[in-house]
Amino acid sequence: MKAIGLLLSALLPVSVAARQAPPLLLPNLQVLDLQMAPGGLREFDVEVAATEKWLPYELVAAADGAGLSGTLLVSLADGQPLREVALDGTRIVGGLVTLPSSSSRRRLRISLRGGASDMRADFSLMPSRPQLRSGQVTPVFPRRRSAATFAETLELRLSKASDVDLRTWGGDATVTLQVKGEAAGGGFPVSVCKDEGDAWRRCHLPGLKAGVYYVSVEGTGAPVNLLGSWTASEGG
Repeated sequence: MKAIGLLLSALLPVSVAARQAPPLLLPNLQVLDLQMAPGGLREFDVEVAATEKWLPYELVAAADGAGLSGTLLVSLADGQPLREVALDGTRIVGGLVTLPSSSSRRRLRISLRGGASDMRADFSLMPSRPQLRSGQVTPVFPRRRSAATFAETLELRLSKASDVDLRTWGGDATVTLQVKGEAAGGGFPVSVCKDEGDAWRRCHLPGLKAGVYYVSVEGTGAPVNLLGSWTASEGG
């Protein structure tokens, strides 16, 4: 992966790039602290293999107290739109873009347009997610020095229907614990549990069917711990 500094320099505003073709970057892209001015536009292309059915993406707000703003558009390089996502002030947006079938590599155009306010975000394509393991405690804490907010997403894989219990705990913090599952055929992950409040959150999901789920913990304040445990359901 290219250095973050090179990636940031490649993501020139369209007006500065004088309408030249957007730069071609690696598909497993990660850009930290990408800054967008209100109404600004940044574009780049990626190429994905013919075997890829979906393009995973994730945007996480990088500024304390400010959410995401604007829109994300993923299209084919010839202009055919595949998915447009409104960044409506939430701190984490992610999902899967369903890709059309092809016998060769496909060139995709990623367009980020700023909204009504400044935005700072960490942006990833094909993000690598740590996998949640039953009985293992995972700490969740701010990744930036002096930051007050935190956001972490982990992958939960179930090979069979299971009774799942997820809990967070810690000190003085405001926390949202959420579990999302993939929508049929790709698209937006579907929320199966969301618990908001202090550091002590819980998602109890008996008989959760086999599949891949995404467990997100986001909040403000002191670090928290996440513990997940699950056992196969009776008859699962």
